[in-house]
Amino acid sequence: MGTTNLEIVRLFCAALADGDISKMGKYLSEDVLYHNLPWEPMTGAENVCSFLQPFVDGTHSSVAKMVIHHQVGDGDIVMNTRSET
Repeated sequence: MGTTNLEIVRLFCAALADGDISKMGKYLSEDVLYHNLPWEPMTGAENVCSFLQPFVDGTHSSVAKMVIHHQVGDGDIVMNTRSET
């Protein structure tokens, strides 16, 4: 059984919380659409990794802990609500 999109997003979030940009990027497709509110949506794995880098290296803020409260998926679309501290 393959990895589901819901599992891939959970793994992506875990890599983000761990501050592992290299690992995080492995879970993104080149045509990924990423929308982290309140910022504008973006596409492309490289753009997403560049955007998130300051959040894991402490330039803007560090993600020390992440809790996914809700996650839903339908085909290629996965959305979640989470808290990051």
